[in-house]
Amino acid sequence: MYFQSTLTRTVNAVFIKDMGSNKHVYRMGGDELVITYLEKSEDEVRKDIEKMKSDLNETKIVCAFGYSMITDGTDFEDALRVADKEMYANKAAIKRAVLEAGGKLHRRASD
Repeated sequence: MYFQSTLTRTVNAVFIKDMGSNKHVYRMGGDELVITYLEKSEDEVRKDIEKMKSDLNETKIVCAFGYSMITDGTDFEDALRVADKEMYANKAAIKRAVLEAGGKLHRRASD
């Protein structure tokens, strides 16, 4: 039997909300997910990302986001690298904001 954590259930609910057939969510490993949008403009993708961020703000969960657009001739692996780089920059900005507000960061046992 497979049990999902509260974290996983919450993130899944936010990411698949209003999903439609042109949005697909894939778990790449660990806490990294990839969302693909078919036949969506960059403006539509940005609006969906902002909606997911807003929905997550209603929970205790914080997620970093990064994205890239694939057009004709764009290599999928390159697009993933761009999105990953953007996600890590967003993650660093979130950490800075938490520390500047006087908060503390969660540390893994291996850190």
